[in-house]
Amino acid sequence: MSKNNCCSSRSNRSEKDQKKIMVARRFLQMPSELQELIQRKSENLENLNSMACRMTSQISGAPSHSGDPHAREAIIAKKMDLEKEIAGYKEKLEAAKAEVIMAILSLDNPDWQKALQYRFLDDMSNQDAANKMNVDIRTVQRYVEWGCFALKLPDRFYKKPPAA
Repeated sequence: MSKNNCCSSRSNRSEKDQKKIMVARRFLQMPSELQELIQRKSENLENLNSMACRMTSQISGAPSHSGDPHAREAIIAKKMDLEKEIAGYKEKLEAAKAEVIMAILSLDNPDWQKALQYRFLDDMSNQDAANKMNVDIRTVQRYVEWGCFALKLPDRFYKKPPAA
């Protein structure tokens, strides 16, 4: 029925094959997860900026004896740390995107490439990807599954973690 192992039905897949697909999906989701993390950190930074603005607007010419005199410095330090952290995550995001793109482009089947790109890099739903590819939703699901199965992951995904 199927041309090769990568095209067999999900129910015929071994547990090892299913795990490979799950690991591939996790790999493909890395850029999206990093983007969400950057978004959350950026929102935290906005909140700190807002706090700093409120504190600055409350400063008057007369000395104030209420509140923590070092609060402003603490907020500035937190902002600087958070900005560094966000910059680091942005670097990781660019590296992860490049890695995912290279892995997708290494696939032989252009339909699988498109399906993985639309789903994981462009964050499209299965339905949106199906519309864009002019196929039905189940075909996109199969392309994604087959593409995940055939995907060559970076070596670090094949190494077993050290025993505890």
